[in-house]
Amino acid sequence: MDTPKRKYQRAKYIEMQITVTGYDGTIRQLVVKDLGRESPSFFLTNDKITPTGKILTQYSQRNRVENSIGENVNFFHMDCLSSDIPLNVDFDVTVTVLASLLYRMLARRLVGFEKSGPKTIFRKFILSKGDIKITDSVIQVVFKKRACNPIVKSAISDLDSPPIPWLGNRKVILIYP
Repeated sequence: MDTPKRKYQRAKYIEMQITVTGYDGTIRQLVVKDLGRESPSFFLTNDKITPTGKILTQYSQRNRVENSIGENVNFFHMDCLSSDIPLNVDFDVTVTVLASLLYRMLARRLVGFEKSGPKTIFRKFILSKGDIKITDSVIQVVFKKRACNPIVKSAISDLDSPPIPWLGNRKVILIYP
């Protein structure tokens, strides 16, 4: 397979042409083992030209996308949308996609956690305790001491908080002891 860092590079397969009820012509069936799973994987395709290795590489790339979607469904509860009304469902999906994007953007700034999913980022960095101090000009969030605080501190060191109109034009300052 043409994926250099892939753990399982050498898969074994059997290829055959089969017929399926309700489909005119034959379909290419691949039965593949040694892909990192206990049982073999079955592939059906009407593509009779593409080499088997390329089909398996495309599958692994699609599988990464599906795993990401599955992680978002699990973490953001996309299977528990708030309403059957299409407008609310559309809004829920839009907000979920936006939240996923923001988690990915945050993960890229966190050294060592660039490829972490939203569940890990939430557990290690977002779900933390702190004290909030509100004055006339600023809102200070003082976080409790945690092992990951230096990672967050370095990730946000170059960010400046502009005054936020709906918070009375106060700035939000994050403090990591």
